[in-house]
Order: sequence, then structure tokens, then C-alpha cells
Amino acid sequence: MSDQKASFVNDEPLFRPLTGPDDPKLGPGAVIVSVGPDVAPLAAALDLKKKPFRHLMLSRLYMSSKKGGPISLAGPTVGAPHTTMVLEQLCAYGAREIIFMGWCGSLNEDMPVGALLVPERAVIDEGVSCHYPLPGKGKEQFSLPDEELSLALALAAGQGKSPVFKGPVWTTDAPFRETPSKIAAFAEKGAVAVDMETSALFTVARFLNVRLAALCVVSDTLHGGKWNPGFFSQEFRQGRSDAKEALCQTSRRWKKSKPA
Repeated sequence: MSDQKASFVNDEPLFRPLTGPDDPKLGPGAVIVSVGPDVAPLAAALDLKKKPFRHLMLSRLYMSSKKGGPISLAGPTVGAPHTTMVLEQLCAYGAREIIFMGWCGSLNEDMPVGALLVPERAVIDEGVSCHYPLPGKGKEQFSLPDEELSLALALAAGQGKSPVFKGPVWTTDAPFRETPSKIAAFAEKGAVAVDMETSALFTVARFLNVRLAALCVVSDTLHGGKWNPGFFSQEFRQGRSDAKEALCQTSRRWKKSKPA
């Protein structure tokens, strides 16, 4: 972090997410879905599709009832700034455990299209994380998920047909600048995949003192100096289906909870 940025990060912000008497009071569990085609199927699987929804930061917020409920879902979101704004607002409404579902590109030849990745950490290459100072945090290049929630998500994902991996993910703001040299450099740092949201979500969640884990479906591969899109493959469809089931299974932990 530059000295100029460091001089600003401890300032208190002038405004925070707003809540009013007509805003929902959410229960502890929320799901954020990055990609549009996954929103409606997952909302239906969580029995939220026919419930009231409201617009939230260019996304839709599905709730169990007008007064919120134990489970909510927001999406789609694009990139770190948008997704973390949604996260901030969900937490202002009462969410305390959040699962993020997105797509990622594989940097590892052993992790194919359709595989599920539960990130154990995220390499920061986006512009949001530096604005959320954490106690005792210096210039670390990694951000971390909640371990217990990640474990529950990995166990649920393992019950599907798709292969499940754990490992670091590289988060970037510029997907069209994923050059061979950058891919090689971040792979050397241990990253097995690339996405646009995860590292910022991990950072902001820890700043807000809430629990967050992520589940990413491999949509394409970028290793070997070649881009191989798999968006229309059967393996990718299976991976998305298995991810949906894993999220539904993990969300059962919230069913008996009440809004704050």
C-alpha cells in the first residue's frame, strides 16, 4: 500500500449503508450470486423465487418474507466494487453468514471445466481490499475466508458428481488483461484459479466481522498459454447444478434462525 493510501485508510467514512423502517430485517444467512443465469435457479431451490424481492445495488434481493427471514439471496453482481457494496448492505440488514457463488477460470491443468473450487485464500489484485484496514494487517497479498463455513461448504460440495478442489484464487479487476505473464506470475504465487470478487469479499467480511465463504465453478481454463471456454459444456452445467445443491445443503444451518 502506498504512503498516500495508508494516510487515508483509518479515516471514518462520511456515510454507511442506510437502513430504514421499511427495510428488511434479515436472518443470519445470505447467498450472493455473481452470474445472472444462476440467480433464478438458486432462488427457486431455496424456495425464494416466488417470494417478494426488492432491487439492491443493480441486483435483486430475494427474501423469505417481507420481514426478511433466515435465508436471503442477492444477485447478480459484477466485480469487487459492486459485490462488496451488496455485501455491506446485506450486513446492514442483519446478515452474519454469507456464501458467495461465482465462476472462475482455472490456472491449473488438473482442475477442469465444471470442477468446484472452495478458495482457501485469495490473492489480492483488485482495488477494494486496500480501503478496508484490518487489525494487525500490513501489506499482505492474501485475504482469507471463514474456515468453518468453508469446510461445511466443501463437505456439501463433495457429495455431488463434480470434482472438488481447494486452493488459492487470484482476484482481478481486469479480466481482459489476464495476460500469459500475469497468469504465470500468479500461478507461481499458488493461485489455481482467477475470478473478480473473492479476495475483496474475504477482506470486507473480516472488516465487518461477519463469516463468509465462497464456492466457484470452473467455467474456462487459462493454462498452457491458451484460453479454453467451457460455458456450454455438459461438465459446466453439472458443476453449476452441484454448486446449487451444495449451497442449498449448507443453507440448512440457517433454517432455525430468526432475524436479528
